[in-house]
Amino acid sequence: MTVEKALHDIKKNIPLKQDTNIDDIVLVGTPDGIFYASVREIKQDFKKKWFNVRFTMLVLPPVELTWTLRQPQMCGELFTINNDDHFMIAVDLEPASEPTKNHPRDCENQPDQTGKVIQLIQKTARKNNT
Repeated sequence: MTVEKALHDIKKNIPLKQDTNIDDIVLVGTPDGIFYASVREIKQDFKKKWFNVRFTMLVLPPVELTWTLRQPQMCGELFTINNDDHFMIAVDLEPASEPTKNHPRDCENQPDQTGKVIQLIQKTARKNNT
């Protein structure tokens, strides 16, 4: 899958922010894959309309990077590094709306439900090897 196609799918399926700020969680797309990162710092670059964006990749072990980007590139516009497509876009982690009482996904107000255990594999008699 191309980086451009991945970004298109992300924009259709994940709630995203219109801007990127310090402490945002962003999705970063590279030719090698997509990962989450935490934006640590955004500083004005010496070039007008460019910013040094320092972020920590949320991988093991964490990796810190700084990219020099324009505002649209911090907000989902494709850009190239070494002729390879990349993107960065902030994820909207705020809930869309307040959950209503007794909503099917409301974990606190669910009635106690007991289920029936169904045996999928026939038990075999164990032999005592004494």
